[in-house]
Amino acid sequence: SSAPRLPMPLGLEGMVMRGRKLSPFETAMAEGGLEMRTGTPNVISAALYFKQLPSHAALSSLIQNHFLSFDALAGAPCKGRWESTTFDESKHLLYDEVSSESQLLPWMEHAMMQPILNKDNGPWWELHAVSTKDSSQALLFVRIEHACADGIALAQVLNKAATALDGSALPAAGYVKRPKGSEVGLCSLMCDALQKAFKYAVLPMASFDSDLPFTPPLAERS
Repeated sequence: SSAPRLPMPLGLEGMVMRGRKLSPFETAMAEGGLEMRTGTPNVISAALYFKQLPSHAALSSLIQNHFLSFDALAGAPCKGRWESTTFDESKHLLYDEVSSESQLLPWMEHAMMQPILNKDNGPWWELHAVSTKDSSQALLFVRIEHACADGIALAQVLNKAATALDGSALPAAGYVKRPKGSEVGLCSLMCDALQKAFKYAVLPMASFDSDLPFTPPLAERS
């Protein structure tokens, strides 16, 4: 059977909403300019270590309830917008095995230099579940195209997906700039204000705006 097409949220009039517009930064990353210059994939990676891998059912739930709730993870760039795309879990949840814990780092170093495997036929990310033959350690290795998220956005979505030992939600991940010194020149203040104004001016304007490449989950927009 063919892979399901991910549903798009319905508007008040029952019309299917188009995906949000790409920001200039997302557009540049999606076009692969940095990759062409450096020869390395535009991919952000994160590693989560476990004594034992979560079950396949738990990983499927993680994908459905957290990853696919974001436009940039449920779709792909198309004509300047994030558009819904087909999703085949077997092409994005990948299982690997190494001989021992000492081989996890070399495996990651090799994986980080590879392009996303199935980005031509689905969302631009992949989740590797890596086990060891001696059961000494396990690893979840998340790889996302830079057009979909930066490192802070990836850390925030993983923070939402994780829980404390008792199953409760973790505190929201926050990234606040260090306070500036008490003596700040007028020129510095003006430059800072212009930088903030430009930052928000180039963001796509809609009810799901965010100052990060991730938009709020679909469930939070209803």
